[in-house]
Amino acid sequence: MSDNEIAARELLGHILIELRQRTAADNSRYDVIRAAGLLRLLLVDRRAPTLLQDALGAEVDGLRFEVRTPVSVTVVGTGDGNGATILSRGLVPYDTETNTASLTLMEFCALEAAQIAVRGAQASESRSVDDVVRYAANVLGGVHYRQPKSAREKVTAELLASHDWDDLPWTLRDIAGVVLNALCSYEPESPGVVLKSSADFNAAVPPQT
Repeated sequence: MSDNEIAARELLGHILIELRQRTAADNSRYDVIRAAGLLRLLLVDRRAPTLLQDALGAEVDGLRFEVRTPVSVTVVGTGDGNGATILSRGLVPYDTETNTASLTLMEFCALEAAQIAVRGAQASESRSVDDVVRYAANVLGGVHYRQPKSAREKVTAELLASHDWDDLPWTLRDIAGVVLNALCSYEPESPGVVLKSSADFNAAVPPQT
C-alpha cells in the first residue's frame, strides 16, 4: 500500500467515525446538516481519483450499498387549514417484494430518497440521494451556506419551506446509515459492525411536530 493510499485510508476512517457521531439519533439538526459535508466527500465529489478510489483501491469496484428501508409517508399540516404537505421518509427500495437491493455507488446516488408534494398539487417532486446530499451540503451549511441558485434548488427550498416539520435531517440519517453499513469494515475500532437501520433511528427519537 502506497503512502497516498495509507493517508486516504486513514482519512476515510476519521470520516466514518465522525459521520457515525454526527448522525446519532439524539443529535441536533446542526450535527446532521454538517454530516452532509462528509457524505458529499464520500458520495458526490467524483473528480478522479476520489477519496474512495484512493482509500479502497480495486476494492471500490466491489463496494455495494444495501438498501433495506421501506418508504413511509408522513402527512404534515401546512398551518392554513386548507391541506397538508406529504413527504416520503426513507429510501425507496428497488426490490419491492423483499425491500432489499444491493447497489453500486452510482446506483445508490441516483436512488430516490424522497418524494415531496403539497396536497392538491398535480405532481410531486422526486429527490435522489445525490440531490439531498448536494442541497444539504451546498445550500444549508453542510459545507457552504448560500441561497438556492438552480431552478431545482429553488423548488426544493420552496417545498421544504412549506413543511411545518423539517424532515430533511431524517433523510440524511437514512443515507448515512446505508453508507456506514457499506463501509463498516473500514471504520477504525469497529470492523464488521453494522449500523442499526434508519427505522431504529426513527423509533428512538420521534420527530417533533
